[in-house]
Amino acid sequence: MALDTDPIEAAHTVDPLAERAMSDEERRDLEFAREWKPTVGPLRFNPAVPERLAQIRADREAHDATIRAAAERSLASRNGATEPPPDDEPPDHLASWQRVDLGPYVRGEVKPITPSLLRRQDHVALLYAGRVNGVHGDSGSGKSWVAEITTAQEISDGHHVIGVDLEDPDANTIRERLQLLGVTDDGILDQLHYYGPDDAFGRDAVELIGTEATACGATGIVIDSLGEAFGLEGINESHDEEVGPWLRRVARPLADLGPAVLLLDHSTKAGDNPLHASGSKRKRAAITGASYLLETPEPLTRESGGRLTLTTAKDRHGWHRQRARAAEIVFAQYPDGGMTHHVWPPSATSTTSADARLDVVARAAIRATRDADRPISRNELEGLMSVKASATLKRGAIDRAVGLGAIRTEAGPRNATLHIYVHDLDTEPTS
Repeated sequence: MALDTDPIEAAHTVDPLAERAMSDEERRDLEFAREWKPTVGPLRFNPAVPERLAQIRADREAHDATIRAAAERSLASRNGATEPPPDDEPPDHLASWQRVDLGPYVRGEVKPITPSLLRRQDHVALLYAGRVNGVHGDSGSGKSWVAEITTAQEISDGHHVIGVDLEDPDANTIRERLQLLGVTDDGILDQLHYYGPDDAFGRDAVELIGTEATACGATGIVIDSLGEAFGLEGINESHDEEVGPWLRRVARPLADLGPAVLLLDHSTKAGDNPLHASGSKRKRAAITGASYLLETPEPLTRESGGRLTLTTAKDRHGWHRQRARAAEIVFAQYPDGGMTHHVWPPSATSTTSADARLDVVARAAIRATRDADRPISRNELEGLMSVKASATLKRGAIDRAVGLGAIRTEAGPRNATLHIYVHDLDTEPTS
């Protein structure tokens, strides 16, 4: 029977009295049509897009057919029509409902996934390739710095990264920060694919980013931020039925192409669950890799550096324990404008007993500057530190002492940086 009303639109304009009269099956069909309305419509993927994008298109078209069939059945039922018998062939929308061959997993041919991006000093990583990951925190807490450290590490390894900056596109800030993190000009020009759009992240944009990620072999895609992406499309972040389809349409398909997708977001203001991002629980469910709460015990400034902490909110694959400290990022700023940073494991930086090692080495650096009673260079300071520790740990401890204000630095002759005692680690400077 021909329908005068588009079935998808009709699914959203059903009379409440008619809806209450529906059977349970009709009501499920109707809810299914409503949930998937944002994905209805022809996909405009370029035929030259890689095979994976073509598969995504086929999956979406199968969903479209299912939605329309469900809505048509609902309308036909309300109009008194009988439902035609099903075909003998299985419906297309069940194409993915095939029994999974577990043989390769049982035989060990498929290895367990491990995090590979955003590495700490001990070479343990936090983010997963081919998965959706997240970092959330308060405004100004340093979320972009976490993304830029990840980007700098990937570029230094010879990889490409795509950055989609919806928050406050500023190519000069990105350039400055990456240079401070040690990325060369050539690395920025050749391996960072930077976008600063002010249009919605529609299907054409997913195609564009997906095609470029495949062409350059990108290992990471950063979306900064989720809130701005939702704002451009009028999505209420607290509504599951709006948030879920966007994440399935944008984040999941891009991660399926192989890169680690990193979503930057804001923390919840709800006092009962501060560990997770604000808004819908669909955000939490969409994380197929890991997500972290970012906090700033010492806010980052140009004058004194700072300290950021990452706490595991969710790790789908179990490498980092929920609610436990996953990493601490320490920045030290120097008078000549230079900066160092270290991503420390929790065993070296937490404020519990596991914190002791870094603090012991930092105190050794402070004692050495106090006993010297004069400005000393970094190399001399490392030699004077009366503690058994690696050069990397000594440098990190010096940076920590500088970041805490226990040691100050000043420019010396021949571009040297001199270190001067200020106060012990457990005391404040006297006026």
